[in-house]
Amino acid sequence: DNQIAESDSETENSKEEEEAKSAEPAKQDSNDNVPLIERIPADAGAVILIKVNELLEKGREDIAALLPPGLPPMVDKALKDPTSLGVDVSEPLQIHMIPQEDVSLAPTGGIAGKLSDNEKFMNTIELLAGLEKPAEKNGYFLYAPLGKSEPQIAVGPDFFFAGFADKPKDKEPSIDQFMTADGSDAIIKKQKTFTAFAKETNDIGIWFGGDSILETLSNQIDNANLDTMKGGSGTLTLNFENGEMIGQGKFDAPNNEMVYGKGGFSDKILSFSPSDAILSLGLALDLQKFIKYAEKEILPEFGDDIKLDEPVDELGGLSIRDAINAFTGEFLISLTDVKMPDPSSMGGFPGGPGGPNDGGNPFGGTEGDIPFPAPG
Repeated sequence: DNQIAESDSETENSKEEEEAKSAEPAKQDSNDNVPLIERIPADAGAVILIKVNELLEKGREDIAALLPPGLPPMVDKALKDPTSLGVDVSEPLQIHMIPQEDVSLAPTGGIAGKLSDNEKFMNTIELLAGLEKPAEKNGYFLYAPLGKSEPQIAVGPDFFFAGFADKPKDKEPSIDQFMTADGSDAIIKKQKTFTAFAKETNDIGIWFGGDSILETLSNQIDNANLDTMKGGSGTLTLNFENGEMIGQGKFDAPNNEMVYGKGGFSDKILSFSPSDAILSLGLALDLQKFIKYAEKEILPEFGDDIKLDEPVDELGGLSIRDAINAFTGEFLISLTDVKMPDPSSMGGFPGGPGGPNDGGNPFGGTEGDIPFPAPG
């Protein structure tokens, strides 16, 4: 009997040891170490990445000058050292939006960022927003919502998430999905165009894609039909360098029939852009392909009034197609300076036309000294 009892005791001890060992991997498999970018779900229709550290390094003083007076001293301190608020700006601040099945509703989603010290961050937001102490839920802290339309803040070991939703009841499920994500359903693992976008180094980048986001936009923009763009995705980027702001837009069409861009500019046309331009705007177009589309979809709306292949006297006998073929499809506008005309050169201004000294000339000045050609 003693031997049996000892055997049973050893069996129970071995079971306890196995249970303890089986519990260890579960602790190691905690979702706390999942990167923020891998917490964004695959059904997100738009993602914004903001490299706060780059923006602060490039324009900290300019940003400070834009802030209104009377802000708490900690705001200025945070601009100089974000870690003073417990925030870690070494990784981009990210915003994602998930369209609703009901396209009349605003998307769910939220804002997420890394933390250097979650206790310091929590103390800061409790002080600034007057928040009560948070509740613990599924391994993270969740604050009570400030209001029906206000974001609700959750704080993990080294990151925060402020979730929003059109319907208040959708906030907590959306927040919990993000806070407990294991990365298996991440958009970065399932959407190739987003994966490529996330690898780029932009100060501010916006990715959008998915049919649901297009349906939402169609519903919110008057007379907009974006059905032909379904299946595609696009990016908008802003970068600041040496006092310049460079913005780029790109759309990956769902099929080759919709591709009218060349994908970039040739060195030849770029050589014409002045180095002191304060604004440059360009378009690189596959012109011949666009003309085929116009002949099929646009010109029939005008009836037989426009014929591309008939000679036109105003074009010296050339046809409209001949004139179009003179272009390479690359167009570039550069603005180097903006100057208002000198009022004195306009004749009679600021007295204006009909003034006492203009001699009745509607163009200013006196007869025989008209600064513009006479009408006709």
